[in-house]
Amino acid sequence: MDTLDIRNEIYSIRITYWRKIRLRYFSGYILSETAQILEIPRGTVVTRQRRALQLLRLELGEGIRK
Repeated sequence: MDTLDIRNEIYSIRITYWRKIRLRYFSGYILSETAQILEIPRGTVVTRQRRALQLLRLELGEGIRK
């Protein structure tokens, strides 16, 4: 699976989760900065980030098995 495939999988995640992934992993913000930018509690960022990564793993895992 190449970078383009991974990015396509990320785009398929709901926008609520995508913004957290984009800020944390593509823009390099730390958790507290991400929370400040999104104007949400740090704990919410952690929870949504965890959920987004779970969904991404699920999507990538299903894509690999096909």
